[in-house]
Amino acid sequence: MNKIDDFGLFICKYVSDLFEYATTCSECSSKVFIKAYVYSSLPNIIENKNFIFESIDIPGAYNIIKKEKNIIRGKEIYPSFVMKWIGYIMTYFCYTTGIKESTFYKYIKPEEMFMLYEAYHSLDNDLVVKRIIEAKNINVNLNNVDILKSIYK
Repeated sequence: MNKIDDFGLFICKYVSDLFEYATTCSECSSKVFIKAYVYSSLPNIIENKNFIFESIDIPGAYNIIKKEKNIIRGKEIYPSFVMKWIGYIMTYFCYTTGIKESTFYKYIKPEEMFMLYEAYHSLDNDLVVKRIIEAKNINVNLNNVDILKSIYK
């Protein structure tokens, strides 16, 4: 597992703010938004270290997802503080383990993250990552292709 650095903390905060913003738009369910985010081009844009110098604000990032994916469906919107936590932990997990968001999504669906909020939201982020790795039996030493193969076996 990698240590979180200033850039990692920056993108965790950015994604958590984006997830929180999605709850105010009320255009789609939280599950639909999370899936749309994971499979959009945004995670690839964000992981680039030059992202800090981009001028993509939160509404702009939301619009990128909206243009790329059909996010106008569903009614179940998670509370904003839960969405903020999900965005932060998902990004923290992916940044520290090197696992892509799409692979993370295959292991843990939004409704499961919603259920984990109550038990994990007050824990240290590194501990949350370790508990998810243990619970899902994720081998973070494998590359993303090997992880996907292990999911579908």
